[in-house]
Amino acid sequence: MRRSSFFLFLLFAGCTTVVFSCKKDSKKKDTDDTAYYMRFKIDGTPVEYKGQVEGIFDKATSLQYNTSLAGLKEALNSAKNNMTVLLATEGETQTGKDYLSYTPAASGSMEKAKLASLVYFDENGKKFFSWMEELASALPPGIETKVVIRITEATDEYFKGSFSGVLYTEDYSTKLNVTDGDFYARRYN
Repeated sequence: MRRSSFFLFLLFAGCTTVVFSCKKDSKKKDTDDTAYYMRFKIDGTPVEYKGQVEGIFDKATSLQYNTSLAGLKEALNSAKNNMTVLLATEGETQTGKDYLSYTPAASGSMEKAKLASLVYFDENGKKFFSWMEELASALPPGIETKVVIRITEATDEYFKGSFSGVLYTEDYSTKLNVTDGDFYARRYN
């Protein structure tokens, strides 16, 4: 997949997550929205989003199983203070397994995902993206392809997990390290 196609896929997936997140599901019982959260560190600085944290878990398509969620600082404001976590797997998404954007040195509790990516919009709306290993040859030298996503728990109402990774601006001039990411998200599928 060419880099521009991959970028468009990420953008579409991120927008789909945010739009899907805004939809209200009449089948879900009302819960306290303030209980959901997304926490992470950007270059060591703690960030917490509680305005809106929701998404889909392990939704089957003809090509893969998709998990995506967005954490927003302010509900319905996805143009800034937004972290989107995107995961696509070959088989059903398992809890307790690390899904990576790169091929692991050993197997077991780690697996290379079809897609493991983070998309971040900072407080000014500046965009940052992570990249999959398959695109490394098309990226500038030294650009890291490092994302790890783990789903720790999933029910019909919510899912929890953790994430970390390396993100870059579109022109690769600024790098962000995302560490200690964890979430408790409302589930909409």
